[in-house]
Amino acid sequence: MLTNNHYLIKFNKPYSFEGKEYNDLDLSKLEEITSQDLIDANRMYLTQTSMPAISEADIYFTFLIASSITGKPLNFLEKLPAREGMKIKKMVSDFLFLDN
Repeated sequence: MLTNNHYLIKFNKPYSFEGKEYNDLDLSKLEEITSQDLIDANRMYLTQTSMPAISEADIYFTFLIASSITGKPLNFLEKLPAREGMKIKKMVSDFLFLDN
């Protein structure tokens, strides 16, 4: 993977999931998401949490987006160490909220 990729989340230590080791997660496909992708994630979010909130700031919602763009299953993200999960949440939230 590219080391200069702004969307590359580097893990503090290797993460093992289903027999494979990961050192990072590439979120560069955030640039390709559509409004429909957000609508779909929001619908899934509401069926799973039934909490009306600012979903873009919720870790579960950001994991739904990250799962859809990386092809990793949701439980891959849910089992990450907390600090790594928060890096992903921050990256997705920042992407959705920041005016670039």
